[in-house]
Amino acid sequence: MERREFAIGMMMLAGVPAFGQGKGRMPDLSKYPKSEVKGTITKVRLAMGQGMPPLLTVKTAVGEESIVLGSMRYLMENDFNPKAGELVEARVFRAEDGLYAIEVTLLTQNTLPKQKRTLRLRDEEGRPLWRGGFWRPD
Repeated sequence: MERREFAIGMMMLAGVPAFGQGKGRMPDLSKYPKSEVKGTITKVRLAMGQGMPPLLTVKTAVGEESIVLGSMRYLMENDFNPKAGELVEARVFRAEDGLYAIEVTLLTQNTLPKQKRTLRLRDEEGRPLWRGGFWRPD
């Protein structure tokens, strides 16, 4: 019985590529416009190993918007832990399939003095900063 469950699990994993793996290429975000998103975080999805990127849902003046952050490992290495209820300002690429964070600033309002925590996730061309090799900025 265990063998069968293991085999079914492996087949399911093989058929579901992790986010961003596709054909081994990162999407070309540089062709999309940049904009700013400001509001209050209503939902945070930070699930390691789920094949999905960390995501923030932000309530803005025009409604809710979801922002793709990037590598969970990169967020952890930079001690970046957004929480629902925090104010956020983000610079993003507005791609056809969603918003991709360039830089995210968390504004902690429950402390005096108020604190800001900023994490840069992508360069101005959309290349992720958590990637090694030629993805790294100079």
